[in-house]
Amino acid sequence: MAFPAGYTKYQDITIDNTKVAADLTDYILLVDLADLVKGGADVFDTCRTDGGDLRATKSDGTTELPIEVVAIDTTAKTGEVHIKISGTTSSSTDTVIRLYYNGTDTAVAVGATYGRNAVWSAKKMVSHDGGATLDSAGNFTLSGQGGITSGGETGQIGNATLYDGVNDYVSLQGNAINPNNDYTYSAWVELNEDNAQNALFGVANGGITSPGYYTFILRNDSFGAVMQVDNGAGSGQFTPTGSETLSVSDGLSLVHITRNGNVYSFYANGALQKSGTNTTSGLPTGLTDTIGWLNAGSGNYVDANVSEARSETNALSANWITTEYNNQNDEATFWGTWTDAGGAPAAQAARRGAVMMM
Repeated sequence: MAFPAGYTKYQDITIDNTKVAADLTDYILLVDLADLVKGGADVFDTCRTDGGDLRATKSDGTTELPIEVVAIDTTAKTGEVHIKISGTTSSSTDTVIRLYYNGTDTAVAVGATYGRNAVWSAKKMVSHDGGATLDSAGNFTLSGQGGITSGGETGQIGNATLYDGVNDYVSLQGNAINPNNDYTYSAWVELNEDNAQNALFGVANGGITSPGYYTFILRNDSFGAVMQVDNGAGSGQFTPTGSETLSVSDGLSLVHITRNGNVYSFYANGALQKSGTNTTSGLPTGLTDTIGWLNAGSGNYVDANVSEARSETNALSANWITTEYNNQNDEATFWGTWTDAGGAPAAQAARRGAVMMM
């Protein structure tokens, strides 16, 4: 039985279990619509131009999954979709989900059970283009500052935002992350300049207009990419050094910064670069999260292209981070097969650019 009622067209998506680092619960899957089977009356010939009729289920065709359609171009046959796979995504058995379409129904409401916000319910903030366009988690109003133009660059996934290193940043107006608890910050970043204070993430103490701050940042200096937690100038600093490297020559890189108890870790492109232990407590709360800027009273603006900027109030596991990188870095190898309803499966590598017969 097809789900939702009246839907008969779908494509099965098979995840290659060897690209999943460990069994993961409620994994959030990136689907690049350019990978869909094309040919005949395919999904792009049938679905709405805004993709509002796209629905996701498990392989049973009845268990609906939360979905966000970030972008779709039915003429170019491209687009970006994120799906939360409720339950387990297996590292030993291929996981299959279905993407349904009928060309009629409009998008699920963002606050509905299977709508956009439900995809990101575990996240604090999700900015797909890395700027001030939209928080897909629905928790913040993103306010662009310094004349920033959001989404005008090409990122790893869809659009990215250019931060000019002079005065561009985004202020997250809302309830900031408590730095005394666990958290994760992540983003796809391409540095345009190596300098001592590339502040990818920061939090301003006392709002965004007064000096004094705690920060948890990515910055590029003589150590490469480093982290720092700071409860005011020169106090409570934690900066692991030695092996972490991220510079202009590295191009696009996926970075994750986590706090798990008193363990702070920095990941680049799915691999742990450095971690260390530091007991830091009593950090100020109720502050203002920022993207691209450290604090008032200093420069510290990042000069970089940024996309998929995310934060959450838990420390993602190393296995989740590795799988997320596998999924986002090279979708062509993340999938085992795609199958159009009524068609035969094909290997992803052979399918790219090929015309599939219905």
